[in-house]
Amino acid sequence: MPGGHRGFQARCPVVVVNPGLIGDDNMSEAVTVVACPFCEKQFRIQVKSLGAKLRCKGCEQIFTAEPSQGPQAPKGKPANPPKPAPAEKKPEKPKPDDDEEGGAYGAVVEEEVPRCPNCVQELESEDQVICLNCGFNNRTRTLNRVKRIQHKGFVDYLKWYAYPIFCTIMIIITASLLVLYYVRYRSWAIDNRAEDTVAWLLANQVSQIYIWVAALTVFWKCGKPAVMRFIVNPHPPEEEVFK
Repeated sequence: MPGGHRGFQARCPVVVVNPGLIGDDNMSEAVTVVACPFCEKQFRIQVKSLGAKLRCKGCEQIFTAEPSQGPQAPKGKPANPPKPAPAEKKPEKPKPDDDEEGGAYGAVVEEEVPRCPNCVQELESEDQVICLNCGFNNRTRTLNRVKRIQHKGFVDYLKWYAYPIFCTIMIIITASLLVLYYVRYRSWAIDNRAEDTVAWLLANQVSQIYIWVAALTVFWKCGKPAVMRFIVNPHPPEEEVFK
């Protein structure tokens, strides 16, 4: 084979079956690209080689170098069908969320009604201040905690009034002793203070001052708790039940 053909075969991965169509002068001409109609492998050949029969180095099939010509099936073998173009994927519609469907979780659409912002219970009206369910104050935005109070019986009231009753008895005893002293024993002490030491102590002015200081102390210490429990707080303190 002439040297021109050797150079052409070195650059092109095809074999020219009819070498008479290609000469040494064609090496300097323009180059074009053709594709094998069987395996779709592309080759670079000179323009004057169009129309020649070529053998593909990829699939060993012989084809005519005509870019516009369709694929030819070899004898004894069916032609490979052209590959279908990939179908365009349609964009999927976004699925609605379960919350938007309104029913996936058993939700029920209700009318807008005034509700407590703390326990979400319905209020009688928008102007209701205190929630009757949790005690939330809609005006001050504070929670008034509901307490469970233990019931107070006879024993509880007896314990509550025991101390003020004792204080009242002490006040009565102190007042009775003062009355008895000034009504009966003061005159006796004055008459017998020169002969009797006890009479002298009772008739002394300093002793009378001590008597009055002691009496006023009893009145104050016992009178205050008696007034507080009998008048100001007549009921035992409330005790919260946590269970």
